[in-house]
Amino acid sequence: MQLTWIPIKNSTIQYQMIDQQAVLVMPVEGKVKVLNQVGAFIWDKIDGILSLSDLIELISATFEIQTEQAAIDLNEFLQELKQKNMIQF
Repeated sequence: MQLTWIPIKNSTIQYQMIDQQAVLVMPVEGKVKVLNQVGAFIWDKIDGILSLSDLIELISATFEIQTEQAAIDLNEFLQELKQKNMIQF
């Protein structure tokens, strides 16, 4: 993935934030996925405007981790979401 890429949520997925977690409902697949605090934060920030670089900066500042680690973690998380057809770039 490149830092300039902009992730976009699959429009069929509905979600709600509950106690710093996100509950995602994927009606087409008939599945529900629960994201932890960091995953929920990232999911909430995916707006079709922020680039991967922007997300890395937000994660690093919010969770007080090194930028390099934020980039690694974000890449892994977004790859998983992409494989499950939950986002696109």
